[in-house]
Amino acid sequence: MNKKKWLTVVMGTVLVIGACSPEEADEVSEGGSSEGENGEQELSDEEAFPVTVEDARGEEITIEEQPDNVISLLPSNTELIYGLDAWDQLQAVTSNDDYPEKASELPSVGDMVIDVEAVIANEPDLVLGGAINDPEALNQIESAGIQVVVIEDTNTFEDFYRVVSTVGEVLGKNDEAGELIASFEEEIERIEKISADIPEEDRVSVWVEVGADPDLFTTGSGTFVNEMLDVIGADNVAGDQEGWVQFSEEDAVTLNPDVIILTYGAYVEDARGDVLNRSAWQSIPAVEHDRVYELEDSNIVTRQGPRLIEGVETLAKFIYPDHY
Repeated sequence: MNKKKWLTVVMGTVLVIGACSPEEADEVSEGGSSEGENGEQELSDEEAFPVTVEDARGEEITIEEQPDNVISLLPSNTELIYGLDAWDQLQAVTSNDDYPEKASELPSVGDMVIDVEAVIANEPDLVLGGAINDPEALNQIESAGIQVVVIEDTNTFEDFYRVVSTVGEVLGKNDEAGELIASFEEEIERIEKISADIPEEDRVSVWVEVGADPDLFTTGSGTFVNEMLDVIGADNVAGDQEGWVQFSEEDAVTLNPDVIILTYGAYVEDARGDVLNRSAWQSIPAVEHDRVYELEDSNIVTRQGPRLIEGVETLAKFIYPDHY
């Protein structure tokens, strides 16, 4: 904890104790609960336990105490832990975890293939996994007496909010989870108000390319990207498809988008230039009007985590720069 934050905590505690009766002051100073603005009893993070949650497997898991040592088996879980201000509880991650940057400073317990022995050797209080993790590896970890909560892989903001609440519960970060959800909802509402005022003649169609030639892949309905386009008032030209979809170049050209968004520019040299130079695409409005944009980090539109709102804002500025 830095000096400024430490002083804030200490001063806040002094003010609370000074405003209480002697008996209440003793209770607060000893880490007990206090009453909120409405006279309701507020619980400390530790007092919120035990908690019981249902994970993505449909299993009910009871966590008796706030976990001090947590291992994350997915980059999305790691980002959630960071976003919920629970970084000091995180003990180890996978080598795929690239955000925040300091994740690389933590011990690694594998990549897509989990190093079960390394997980067990770290003796964590809790492991946060995901549906993409090998079920057998998770079973082995549980067989060693370590609790595992499998976090749902979501594709809509409403489902994402439920995930945030679940992770907040198991980490003892309920207040932080509520604040994160509220900030998302507030920003989404702000953007939707702007999109509602965009004249019909200014609305555009968008092709989001997530894979390059010879395999053109895009994103259809049931994805965060599709919902983001809806929020900002744009039309996904592949919105009648479901999930991640492969298109031939011939079929993609017929969609005739006004804007093209590329999510793989960080991995392909001059991806934007390649699209602009495709001979069959020269009559497409997006190419004709030089409206091809690259996302520097595709994770802000695909990975469930606090940065999804950054993804919405980035797409909005690309697609409707005069409105956002």
